[in-house]
Amino acid sequence: MGWEGAEAQGLDPSGRLPWVSGQELMEACLSSSRERLLVVELPEWTVVEMSARLRQDFASAAFEGDLIGQSFGHLVDFDSLNALRSFSKVMSLRQGDVSSLSLVITVRTFRSKSVVERRMRMTTLHARAAGRSIFMLEAAGEESRGGGGREEEEEPDWNRRDMMGYSGCFGYDFGRSTSTPYDFDRAIYEVQREPRSVTMMSMILPKLQSEASSSAVIDRVASTSAINALQKTLYSFILSHHELQIMFDNKTAHEIPFAVFLRLKLPLSLGGYRSPWVKVVEASLNGTLCGSFSGHNQRGALHAHWNQSRAEIKLTLFMMNTAG
Repeated sequence: MGWEGAEAQGLDPSGRLPWVSGQELMEACLSSSRERLLVVELPEWTVVEMSARLRQDFASAAFEGDLIGQSFGHLVDFDSLNALRSFSKVMSLRQGDVSSLSLVITVRTFRSKSVVERRMRMTTLHARAAGRSIFMLEAAGEESRGGGGREEEEEPDWNRRDMMGYSGCFGYDFGRSTSTPYDFDRAIYEVQREPRSVTMMSMILPKLQSEASSSAVIDRVASTSAINALQKTLYSFILSHHELQIMFDNKTAHEIPFAVFLRLKLPLSLGGYRSPWVKVVEASLNGTLCGSFSGHNQRGALHAHWNQSRAEIKLTLFMMNTAG
């Protein structure tokens, strides 16, 4: 058997490993197809880099090519967003760099163009209150056991669900909702800062005004409002006196046609008027462009959430600013 010299083994003549810069080491880690590594800027949680393995978790998302520069908060559920904010507060009270802290969060990963929420343990490798921080993510809880230590993942298959069963007529629930269409529209304006932005009201109002009788109702409500309160008055009236018809269909395993119709529905004390149905949203729930929510420098896309429960269906609308 031949003897290999130090040079042949990639060592310097003294037999020591060659010096590797921190940048080279980081690039090697980010190329990993096994480990989920995340680099963010705190305290905003802005994504700076992701390892190849972590990118795979978002490979079929509507924003697949725009991960860098996004807030990691967009990729977790509501409770986990609060956990990230709390972590930032804890970091702000500490001095210097921190490692080996961990928290468990729910990440909105994507498989076959559907959202699959997964519990992950997020461990700090290097973190500071303000600046670039590095985390490792790994499956937490039941997912990390079984199957010889491999993660258990169920491939979404919407052909196995009776989507028609989720169709029906609905109304806005003031008591259980955490936000309103008015809040949604204000958030869109805040991000877009563009008067031509597509909002809930810009979709709904023209549809209602296109029909003579419902337009007359809208005009009557508007005439009773002060100019500076007109927008809120219209939001409040439509939320309180409307009915939604949501319709699903099964087409293919990865394409879920979805449509929303709306009409005004007044109580008997106001004449019991029912306006004709108008279509306000039409889309597929697989991350493809949703024309109803897209416009000038703006793209909207809907993803359905795949889970074990058949009692509910959850949808997430992702709004993307294309202005840069």
